[in-house]
Amino acid sequence: MTLLLDKELKNQLLELSKQNDYKISFSGLIGYIDIEKNEIKIISSIHFNENKNTEAGNILLTLDDINQIRSLNIILPFPLRIVGVVFYQEDEITQFTMNKIIKDLRNISQLAIIGNIRNDSLEFYSTSLDKLVKINFEIQDIKIENLFSLIHTIEFEAKEELLSNIQELKKTIVKEMNNLWNLIKYNKKEDRTIKSILSEKKSLDRIIEIIIPCVEKKLTNKTEIGYIFLAFDLHVNIYPTEKIKNKRLIELNDYFNKALNQDLVIKMQRAYYDSNSRALILPKKIPIKLEGLELNAYLSEETPSKFEYNLAKRLIFHSEIMNKLGVTIQSRILLRDLHSYFSHFKDEEIMKKIIDLLDKISN
Repeated sequence: MTLLLDKELKNQLLELSKQNDYKISFSGLIGYIDIEKNEIKIISSIHFNENKNTEAGNILLTLDDINQIRSLNIILPFPLRIVGVVFYQEDEITQFTMNKIIKDLRNISQLAIIGNIRNDSLEFYSTSLDKLVKINFEIQDIKIENLFSLIHTIEFEAKEELLSNIQELKKTIVKEMNNLWNLIKYNKKEDRTIKSILSEKKSLDRIIEIIIPCVEKKLTNKTEIGYIFLAFDLHVNIYPTEKIKNKRLIELNDYFNKALNQDLVIKMQRAYYDSNSRALILPKKIPIKLEGLELNAYLSEETPSKFEYNLAKRLIFHSEIMNKLGVTIQSRILLRDLHSYFSHFKDEEIMKKIIDLLDKISN
């Protein structure tokens, strides 16, 4: 497996290892794995401050850390994931420590490498329980690509009795998402490549709408007695990997289905039933800009995720670190979006902290 690391990111990680006052617990490496090319590409990172439940210098991760990494994986553009974590330790990682880290992180999808920085040297290891295997890496100038987006609306009729069994209702919605997928159409020509769509200057022109013709949905002008009409909007940002750039839309039906199913499953997990309106309420999606990437938090004020909430608090720390590294504009944008996120919870203390940081950065 070849590991490709952005040059600027490598320099950033090495710089952070020299600053003891930053109190960084670990850095999560954002990227993707290309199975066909047998390579891991790392394009960015998020720096986590020390967890209050962890002793300083402890290389192991807490359960809170792990759950926040899972939350981050959910809100990253598809198919980006945390593919590795980097620690800042003077001692070399032992096989015992490596095994403990791997067991702690075994349920995190696509986590493939563990890194450590010591003596101004960045060392990477594969997540292997058998033996300690160092991985060589190549440095490249990796540009963060423009994202494109998918939108799709699920529409169908179902028996009213489903409202008495919300779990069954959720399963039905997921099933209906895939029921007519082989009949999908696009709002753009099917032979257009992703590369041509990415060349559009306006973000609105980089939105791909996936449509199923009304005649195929067999919907009527009036819902029959004993039935209910359901409609749910899906939206997901896509990071254009090398694998899909030259592909035509018609070749990506299955790929898009996987991306939208991920969005739908998370929404169903966070959805709740409002008995007053007799409606299934899905979480809102709140955009959070992160140095060229747009994350989308699944905000639900009634059924909030404490892991997502705590992750958002730690992103405040990340913005402080990036500002100290000279990435001022992106830090301000991130703080602005985080302020919008916390305003939904009316968390005055955190909102004031963010405003104070914005004032400090501005001055």
